[in-house]
Amino acid sequence: MLINSRRSHSADKFEQPRMDLPGGHVEAGETAFDAMQRELWEETGATFGQTNLIGYEKLMIHAPMPILYAYPYPASYLVFYWGRLNRLTAREANVETRGTRFFTFAEASALACIQHNAKLFEAAFNRNKMMP
Repeated sequence: MLINSRRSHSADKFEQPRMDLPGGHVEAGETAFDAMQRELWEETGATFGQTNLIGYEKLMIHAPMPILYAYPYPASYLVFYWGRLNRLTAREANVETRGTRFFTFAEASALACIQHNAKLFEAAFNRNKMMP
C-alpha cells in the first residue's frame, strides 16, 4: 500500500503531518478517475495500470457554507480506487510528496487513515488477492 505524509485540512498550520492515503479534489473538466490518476502522480510519483473503483462515501455538510469554501456544497464524495502499480518515479520532496512509502498489510492496518476506512481497505486487499 502506497501512503504519504500530509497535513490535515485543519486551519492549525502548526499541526504535525500524519500518514494518509493520497487524494485530492476533482478539478474542472476532470472525471473522478482522471483526478485519481493526477493526484497519485502529484503526491507519490506513481502511475497505475489496472485500476478499479472499490467504493465511495457521501459527505454532507449540515451547517452554513464556510467562508471561502471552494468545494462542492452541501454534498461531496470521497471516491476510493484500487490499483496495480505500473511505475514509481522519484519525485522531489514537497508538502505533498514528503514521506511517501510502501507499507506492508500489517503496517498499513495500524494507521489511523486505514482504520477509519477499514472496510474499503479490506475490500481492496481482498480484490488484490483475487487478481492474477
